Amino acid sequence: SGGAMRFSNERSGWSDWVSPSVAATWTLSPGDGDKLVYCQLRNNAGLTYECSDSIIVDTTGPFGSVVINDGAVYASSTTLVMSVEYNDLVSGVNQVKYTGAIEVGWGTPTSGTNATMGSTVEGVKTVYFVMQDNVGNIGTATDTIIYDDNSPTGTITINNGAALTNAREVYLNLSYEDSMSGVDVISLREGTTTWGAWESAVTTKKLSLSSGDGDKTVYYRIKDKSGRVSAEYLDTITLDTSGPSGTLSINNGSLTSASSNVVLYLSYSGAPVQVRFSNDGQSWGEWNAMAGTYSWTIPIDDGQRRVYAQLQDTAGNAGVCSDTILLDTTAGFGSVVINQGAGYTNTRTVTLSITYHDTGCGVADVSYYNNGAWSSWLAVSGDEATLTTTLTTAEGQQAVYYRIRDNIGNVSGTYSDTIILDTTAPSGTMTINSGAAYTGSRDVI
Repeated sequence: SGGAMRFSNERSGWSDWVSPSVAATWTLSPGDGDKLVYCQLRNNAGLTYECSDSIIVDTTGPFGSVVINDGAVYASSTTLVMSVEYNDLVSGVNQVKYTGAIEVGWGTPTSGTNATMGSTVEGVKTVYFVMQDNVGNIGTATDTIIYDDNSPTGTITINNGAALTNAREVYLNLSYEDSMSGVDVISLREGTTTWGAWESAVTTKKLSLSSGDGDKTVYYRIKDKSGRVSAEYLDTITLDTSGPSGTLSINNGSLTSASSNVVLYLSYSGAPVQVRFSNDGQSWGEWNAMAGTYSWTIPIDDGQRRVYAQLQDTAGNAGVCSDTILLDTTAGFGSVVINQGAGYTNTRTVTLSITYHDTGCGVADVSYYNNGAWSSWLAVSGDEATLTTTLTTAEGQQAVYYRIRDNIGNVSGTYSDTIILDTTAPSGTMTINSGAAYTGSRDVI
């Protein structure tokens, strides 16, 4: 009985001797880890006995990390995939659980888990990964992700909503909106072709339509940063690259015109909606609505004239046709000579030597005036002819008038020539040597 006892941490120093007891309060050395405590017992005779025991001190909770959906910023599904790491340097991790956006109770530690969110309201979702070591210390790691429950929306128009185009190259006007995660990329396709690759979102884009006239439909879709894909949006435009055609006829097919004011006859195909005209194919008149005939003025100078018609359809395609006509506003010219220029004639029947020329459409016929009336028009050829006419019975100077008509109907001025008609023989008497009956000389008066 009697004696004393004392303690030491790793024999680094001993406590004071105290009366022995079956239990004592002792303070271990600082820091976590294995702790060795020594106890010395001493009896009244001064003899000592030493014993020891060890314990592991663990005052620090476990640590680790949690990553949602491989580190994605946004989620479009209510099911989240957690990847975790955990560690405890002393007693080891005993169990883990998840709270916050998901609720998974205490369980054996694993490398992760899949769980469905308790709330489907859009916004920031936080997952708490709670770890407990074998002593009961708690450690927590967190990660967040933004839940996006709505798909993006948008619109598409081709060439500002035009119904027609005459060019394969068009411009797309694109709009897009996503209130939560934001728009990431877009994709396009035409008709039944496969979707194009995802590309950066833009508000305008140039696109080349497939070849061949007809309706062309372009489809458009949008993907947001959470991975949600919109509905398909579309717009349709009609490709029309074939211009209208037509046939132009001046004065309904006439070859010549005596006036610069003409009538244009137009037939067409290909559904033109307007037409305009030109005298040189460069300077054009105003656009006119489609009709069958049009009044037009060609240049006033005589000669071959061409008129152009340009037809345009709703898509803007244009076709050109033309026709020519000979403008001849000047009559022919010529001359008339009676009896080859003789001053007198003793017979009423005379010959007319005529010439005729026309630099435009050519001489068609001639007529002369004699004996109180114009003759009928007489067809001629070449550039000269001889005609026969009968003068009036009146003795003396008589005139014959002559005119020329060309193939378009222009009538020349009047040409003329004169001749003196004398059909009466002269009369008189004769006496020899003043009426003498005889003469003795061959020379008489």
